[in-house]
Amino acid sequence: MTCNLEQNNITKYRVDPNDKFSFDNLVIPYELQCKSDNQIGLIGSMCFLGWAFGCLILPKFADKNGRKSIFLVSVFVQFFLWVAIIYG
Repeated sequence: MTCNLEQNNITKYRVDPNDKFSFDNLVIPYELQCKSDNQIGLIGSMCFLGWAFGCLILPKFADKNGRKSIFLVSVFVQFFLWVAIIYG
């Protein structure tokens, strides 16, 4: 299945620095022009789901196992997930 960028009207994702309502987003840098709106929304939602998971689960583990070890594990997991997002 090929993607026709002209047909998908990618101009709505372009950043216009002169427009006061324009903002930078992840569509162009990560080449998401041919993905559905649902897939793009899911990528944005995953950040907030990660925060919710971290806020609910990690403090209990930190109280049991020490905050330093949980903090270091969280930093390394976050780093590898960001690398996976960027290069995936």
